[in-house]
Amino acid sequence: MEQATFSELEHDSKKRRTRREIFLEKMDRLIPWERLESRIEPFYPKPGRGRRPYPLATKLSTEARTELVNALARRYVVATRVEKSRILDEFEAVTGFHRKHAMRILRSGSTGSGADGRGGRRIYDDAVREALVVLWEASDRICGKRLKALMPTLVEAMERHGHLQLGPEIRAGVLAMSASTIDRSLREIRERAGGRKRRRTAPSPVRSSIPVRTFSDWDDPPPGFAEADLVAHSGPVPKGSFVQALVVTDVATGWTECAPVLYREQTLLREVLGEVA
Repeated sequence: MEQATFSELEHDSKKRRTRREIFLEKMDRLIPWERLESRIEPFYPKPGRGRRPYPLATKLSTEARTELVNALARRYVVATRVEKSRILDEFEAVTGFHRKHAMRILRSGSTGSGADGRGGRRIYDDAVREALVVLWEASDRICGKRLKALMPTLVEAMERHGHLQLGPEIRAGVLAMSASTIDRSLREIRERAGGRKRRRTAPSPVRSSIPVRTFSDWDDPPPGFAEADLVAHSGPVPKGSFVQALVVTDVATGWTECAPVLYREQTLLREVLGEVA
């Protein structure tokens, strides 16, 4: 006969049920677990190429998995060898983890996923961040994607004219930054600088199909390739009737032509575009 642990005796002798147990009992009365599995099974991922999905009966949410690890880790640390084997059997059956992975999780007491999914030390120090702020201000505070494309030319021009002097390590760090890292590094100073946030527009298939190009994505086109955009002169509130400006810019030369448009309408816009061209 195996002797029960203190935690098992405490769990068996407790009188008050938790809200989770009450909820699961009500759910089981409403629809038994076997019936719920049969309803979900046709739509659940099937084994195939790539990572093998967990069995449906053992699928757990991240929150439930964390609660389970927290509950079992304390028992696992003080348990005997036989008890540890039994705990591992139960943990494997519930989570579907490999036994070695389950042992590592119960020893550390963590599922291995951080709150934000990111960890480790910072790659770029404060000196690199300060140089990035100077370059961002010099570029008129453009977004990270455009600043990344402009960075080699901007650094070389500012150093040549004596506006910036960077050491080899700082220069290499600034040039190695990705667009997403630039945006994350500038997030705090953007918030302190303030400014009105851009109005979010509803997503559409046409808008998603048009790529956003920087000057480095055009591969040195000859004159004649242009970008066109409509600029609304509505002030801070886009209500009522207002004039819009059609702005056409030649990519190679930077030549810009502007024309007023009374309202956004396809026929009128084609006529104005023909006059500009």
